Amino acid sequence: MRSSVTFSWLHVTDLHQGQRGLDLLFPRVQAAFERDLRELHKQTGPLDLVLFTGDLTQRGSPEEFAALNKTLLTIWNCLESLGSHPVLLTVPGNHDLVRPAPTDPRLAELARWPADPAIGERFFGDPASPQRALVADAFANYASWWNDHRFLRVSGHRAGLVPGDFSVVVEKRGFVLGVMGLNSAFLQLSDGEHEGKLDVSLQQFHAAAGGNAPSWADHCHAALLLTHHPPSWLAPGARAIFTDEIASHFMAHLHGHMHEPEFSAQRLLGSSGGHRWLQGRSLFGLEYWGQAQSRSHGYSVGRLTVQGDKATLQVWPRLLVNQKMVPDHAAGDLDQAKGCATEVIALRQPFVSDSPSGKRQASLSEPDAPFNRHWYVHRSGWEDRVLGYLDVLGKPAVILGPKDIGKTWLCKYVCDSLRNRVSDPVRVAEVDVGALVGRTGANTTESFFHELCLWVGAELRFAKPDVAARWRQGEGAPHERATRLFESLLLPSSPTPLVVAIDRLEAIPEPVRKDLFALLRAWCDSRSQAPWDQLRLLLVIPRIPNLGDQQSPFTITQAIAMEAFSVEEAEELVSYYGLRLPARELAVVHRKLGGHPFWLRKAAYEARSRHADLSDVAKELVTIIADDYRQRIHGKTHWRDALVRIGTGKRLKPDAAPLQELYDAGLIVRKDSAPSKYELRMKEPLMAALEI
Repeated sequence: MRSSVTFSWLHVTDLHQGQRGLDLLFPRVQAAFERDLRELHKQTGPLDLVLFTGDLTQRGSPEEFAALNKTLLTIWNCLESLGSHPVLLTVPGNHDLVRPAPTDPRLAELARWPADPAIGERFFGDPASPQRALVADAFANYASWWNDHRFLRVSGHRAGLVPGDFSVVVEKRGFVLGVMGLNSAFLQLSDGEHEGKLDVSLQQFHAAAGGNAPSWADHCHAALLLTHHPPSWLAPGARAIFTDEIASHFMAHLHGHMHEPEFSAQRLLGSSGGHRWLQGRSLFGLEYWGQAQSRSHGYSVGRLTVQGDKATLQVWPRLLVNQKMVPDHAAGDLDQAKGCATEVIALRQPFVSDSPSGKRQASLSEPDAPFNRHWYVHRSGWEDRVLGYLDVLGKPAVILGPKDIGKTWLCKYVCDSLRNRVSDPVRVAEVDVGALVGRTGANTTESFFHELCLWVGAELRFAKPDVAARWRQGEGAPHERATRLFESLLLPSSPTPLVVAIDRLEAIPEPVRKDLFALLRAWCDSRSQAPWDQLRLLLVIPRIPNLGDQQSPFTITQAIAMEAFSVEEAEELVSYYGLRLPARELAVVHRKLGGHPFWLRKAAYEARSRHADLSDVAKELVTIIADDYRQRIHGKTHWRDALVRIGTGKRLKPDAAPLQELYDAGLIVRKDSAPSKYELRMKEPLMAALEI
């Protein structure tokens, strides 16, 4: 089935965190940036990626990278308030390093790189090369920041030869977008003139892709390339190789570094020899450079829209003028009304959606059916966030959300994707706490930990008697025995990481609750020691439990709170049942059912199986849901009073006791415009149940 998909990204560059005067001058740039981004977001829709093309800092110090995290956090707060949950991808620039001493003899040899090809051959051919060590030391603070930052990541991030080189693939509804970043600054380790003397090599290109870069690119529908420098800063020979052998594999090349746009040979969406570039203006940086020319501020947003084998690339370049971001007409030929440049591009391969339509079984999936990936509605924002957190050592991925919101299906989809991943394979053990307790009756710490070890062992195909024997041989308290069993048997059984996904944590017996969470936290805290560096945790629970002062796995990570289907996701779901509605009618159905995954699935199932109109089925379900709500609310005066106040728009204290209970029950939802306030999740049936 030919389908459509959209990828959007924010491109920023040259922040220069730590530059003198930034604390005083950047707030005006930031305020204009966030105001403009809120307006532009209405055109571009949710952003999937934030692409930062270097010079994140001024001198590459640990203190500057710590301050950078605070600046990025304000940007993320803005984006998330708009409904965007992007992942972060960066390449370093020539300011994101600590310059070595000018007298270092290794530096002198690197300076001869353009004139002596043997230097490059030794650099890339010998991992123990002194010059490789020099470059690694220079970018050590950048590498440390990248490894430790808490912003969303793309799973399967593959590092390359030079610090900052990487490749990733981002999948959305079957469309694969590749992103590669190559460090163009590794030869700019000193003062002086470096234009026309740098290199981005074929060795970097292939290593970042795992050995065969053209094959990597061919497995993508489209790909983006990130560097800090433009091609003009490369040595002539390196520039020719870059243009002919590297850039030609990419839909677009995004870079920064230049003070003013360099569009003499090609403009924003122009191309030359198959090379298309998108240059970013400095988000902050110097007001002046050289003797006279000002360094202007700006950013851009890009969007790739794909329909079958037709793809359209749009870019909104923005420029700060008189404390206001405006369309950057110097960057390219922009649509006067929309402020964007548009170009139809060719994909590397046609996009034929791998959606469930061609793979579903003859029988329809019932609303409460067990997980089946062919009936799963892709929720790429949530999937990417979970997978990104699983790449962060010692920080569990935590999925939150009320009843029937799709937590289990998301968890299972992620686990299924990890099992079937070709690159960077992992082992996966899924634990359903409700099923574990129901089958075994484990209600003490010792019995629960014992059954947990047996369950994980079975998932990893260990014979049950072997795991049971190892448990019996252990000594000490239950948490010590479980830890030793994981440490000596389950974790070392393979060199690949182990993802332990624990679903329905709310079903933990009360006597076990604190002991289990303390155990999981202790395992996370052991992340720097083998074999605990192989463990990844995925935890699924309606809400973060209140554990008092006890250490908890939930306090060292940022939970991922799931919400209802968007209209687009509802459209995808009903299409799986062979249903099509005009956009306006679908929006009405979505509103009536509150975007609730279970009820939307039930409506689609009933409409298809009864050959009924989906809108009519939704009306019937509103009555059924209202009856269900009456029963759930009956006898709970505090619930009813709070729901009436919310439904009629009356004020309710944010810390009112029933709010968390109502949220967990799936009856209310946080407002997008004011996350500290609530509204009824399905207003029509709830108002009917409340008889108001």
